[in-house]
Amino acid sequence: MAALGTASVGGLAAFLGASAASTLVIGARRAAHTKAGTPPVAERRPATYKIGNVPGPKRGTDAAKLIDPPIERSDDLFWLRDDDRKDPKVLAHVRAENAYTEFKTGHLTAPGGSVDKLYAEFRSRMKETDAGVPYRKGPFSYYSRTVQGQSYPIHCRRPATLRGGVRAAGADAAEEVLLDENAVAAGHKMCDVQAVEVSPDQAALAYAVDFSGYETYSIKFQRLAWREGGRAPGAPAAAAHVGGHPVDETKGATAAAAAAGTGGAGSAAAAGSGSSSATTFAERTPAGAHALTDEITGTSGVVEWGADCSHCYYLTMDAEHRPHRLWRHVLGTPQTDDECLFEEADERFWLHIGRTLSGDFLIVHSSSKVTGEAAVLPLTARGEAAARAAGAKPAAKLAVTPVEADEEEDGDSGSDSGSEGEEAPAVAAQAKRAAPAAAAPSAAAPSGPRMPLPLWLPIQPRVEGVLYEIEHYRRGTAASAGAGAGSQSTAAAAGASAAGADDVFVILTNRDGAKNFKVAVAPVARPGGDNWRDVLPHSRELYITDVDVHSAFWAVSGREGGYENAWVAYGADVDAAIDAALRSTRGAAGKASAAGSSSAAVALPLTRLPARDAVYVLSVGGGNEEYEAAALRFGYSSPTTPPLVCEYRLQPGATTGDALDATVAEAAAGSAAAALGAAASAPQPPAWAASGSVVAGDASASIVVLKQKEVPNVDPTLYRTARLWATAKDGTRVPISILYRPDAHKLRPSAASAAGSAAGAAAGSAAGAAASAAGAKAGTGSSSGSAGEECPLAQPAPMLLYAYGSCECQSYRGDPPKPPLWKRSAGLVC
Repeated sequence: MAALGTASVGGLAAFLGASAASTLVIGARRAAHTKAGTPPVAERRPATYKIGNVPGPKRGTDAAKLIDPPIERSDDLFWLRDDDRKDPKVLAHVRAENAYTEFKTGHLTAPGGSVDKLYAEFRSRMKETDAGVPYRKGPFSYYSRTVQGQSYPIHCRRPATLRGGVRAAGADAAEEVLLDENAVAAGHKMCDVQAVEVSPDQAALAYAVDFSGYETYSIKFQRLAWREGGRAPGAPAAAAHVGGHPVDETKGATAAAAAAGTGGAGSAAAAGSGSSSATTFAERTPAGAHALTDEITGTSGVVEWGADCSHCYYLTMDAEHRPHRLWRHVLGTPQTDDECLFEEADERFWLHIGRTLSGDFLIVHSSSKVTGEAAVLPLTARGEAAARAAGAKPAAKLAVTPVEADEEEDGDSGSDSGSEGEEAPAVAAQAKRAAPAAAAPSAAAPSGPRMPLPLWLPIQPRVEGVLYEIEHYRRGTAASAGAGAGSQSTAAAAGASAAGADDVFVILTNRDGAKNFKVAVAPVARPGGDNWRDVLPHSRELYITDVDVHSAFWAVSGREGGYENAWVAYGADVDAAIDAALRSTRGAAGKASAAGSSSAAVALPLTRLPARDAVYVLSVGGGNEEYEAAALRFGYSSPTTPPLVCEYRLQPGATTGDALDATVAEAAAGSAAAALGAAASAPQPPAWAASGSVVAGDASASIVVLKQKEVPNVDPTLYRTARLWATAKDGTRVPISILYRPDAHKLRPSAASAAGSAAGAAAGSAAGAAASAAGAKAGTGSSSGSAGEECPLAQPAPMLLYAYGSCECQSYRGDPPKPPLWKRSAGLVC
């Protein structure tokens, strides 16, 4: 490369901004390197260091496992290690490398260069002003939207369409902006918002934000306009309800929840788990939306509400940035008054928290890579009654002082990331100082005795190598929930009367050698491992990743045959399987059969959600926020199908959110009325609309596409997908997914037929048959040689767009290299 001219060298020196002598030397050295067209090379300095049991901080809890005596190693670049990021020589060398990189790539980043062109192309394929599909949670429909030119989403809600098909509000009701992340980010160079959570009584919002990039979050709170004008904003009086019960405007939203037994503050307080006074926090604060003065600093970014908006739970981290302590914060009190309820001392384990979908328990889960353990805190009267029956005791308050991270309030100080003077912030455990003024008691500070400590119910003590996760299932509510298409009132009344006596925990575990995981249940009153009974035994074919528990159905997520998919177990089958499992006796023989059984021997019948393509991803995602729902929302996409938001409606008219237009709303209203008395009817089998259109109104279709992501300037019809199989030397069939353009590539007839047949079997519908026919039509040319040696493409072509699996099929213009890249080995297709 030609040497730089004088002007270029001068510009490079100006970039340095050299003032210190060391920086000037590095600047001269860098200029010399750039003139010669070579990068700056780090100086080699002989050095030795030791690994193992050496003086200073040690990793791990077992010193006996450290290498002793230590091992000595040589590294002549060891001087470049600078954990404090303050060594001027190291920083100068890094800047010299950065400057050289900029010199070599400046033409790419120049105005109008490749970077600008790529950025413009990316933006041209995005719909910047867009909105997500609303999902129902209590009396509201929640969604987020984006606006062109703004970097962050806006979180909103509207009063929901009322149950029973009455369109009292919905898409035409006034929008309430809960949180505009663009406003939160204003004035900051970096903003990361996590855990946007609305309280169960719909009266407050909590969110976690990090302005530094260090992933240490502050939790902030907002009062929402729940009772503005005596009801939800923009909604008629009939829409002001919680859990299906009208709200007494003189007492607030939580009174209805308490009467329903759904975890409102009143019922929880009576049980000893809720607020500490006769009035709730929502009632003590002024009506209308406004920011609250509470702020919790130095957290992991996870926050979960208690029974209502009076208190919440959060996690803090240790010096290694590991979530290890669980805290409870009462709104209106300073952070210094927060109570530490649990500390995970084992450095291998990370702490996690989450609410059960029923809302009755807070799950506290501690896990390493190979071992897990869980406990629950009851949040409602039903949950507390069940926990007391199991012998739960009040949680122990640990003698730990609430602290915050000793970090910059904002990540905006300093010029470049990694510059001298910028130090990684210390974590809460390393510095104890007073909570900020923002956390001082507010006008809504509670009066009277302190809130009692919650009950603590351990599930099963940790066993090395055993992982498990839990959910909660209310027994006896499936029929009522299925009939009401998501109505909460009947289920709530049943829950109050039964007090959770027959409830069970649903356990996903790898115990007893279940490498692909299995599903078990245990009575809430006896949750220990000796009482776990399998309802979905281990399978060699199905790898289970998650179980979503609803009153009318369970949704099982996992992989089978290389596909990511979901299965549904209906409420009646679930109850029958639980009854049979709880009557069984656990023994060694039962363990062996559970770990070695196949999918044909699964006790709980599962219905697989069908696919529409030969290659696809189907997963249960967000939007399933109501325990009593009678519809399952899931995501679907393929290499030729932009992401879809879909619903499987077990009963006609059931939905997880409001209808998207008036036509569909009217159709849903008529069918929903009939669904109210359909408790005894069998659920609709999953079936796509024949047209596959968005918001399809096909009454025979139980799977409805609510929205398809718009991707401008892309024509997916130009591409095709195919699923092929490679047979490994040990006989294992390995799936290979291919995306190709039929105008550039032709599949061999055998491969096309196999791909089409696979698509048809996966779809199980008219669309699948069409895919099979299309696959056969796309296959041209003749097959030659064995399947283990020939590429499934009929002839070499300019480009294969995308392929993944056990190997890649590659083709070229003209003659391929020798030997052909697809001729991997005997027994392997391509």
